[in-house]
Amino acid sequence: MLDKDCFNVQERLEPMFEEALRTQTLGLRIVCWSFMTIPTVQTELGMRPGFGVYYQAKGMLLDQSDAQAQLSAVTTPFATQEMVNEAIAEGAAQLRENLIQSNGRIQK
Repeated sequence: MLDKDCFNVQERLEPMFEEALRTQTLGLRIVCWSFMTIPTVQTELGMRPGFGVYYQAKGMLLDQSDAQAQLSAVTTPFATQEMVNEAIAEGAAQLRENLIQSNGRIQK
């Protein structure tokens, strides 16, 4: 029997990740994304299951043709919007660095 408070993890977290991709990726143009359940994520407490998004982005420069990929995740199905925002912001910062290294510079 399902608990009365049972929920579908993807249905709960996917809108949060979509919102974070809209608000936490300044200087990037997200070209595609997909929600993922990740069997194991390395954390300070060891390996844990993760829930997140795989996404590809380009810099805001018009002449940039290659997209860079990133995976951002949280390790709890009870994550808050703030936790999701933080995960996406960290991933977006890495993407910006990768794009700067591969293409010279991007607009922020």
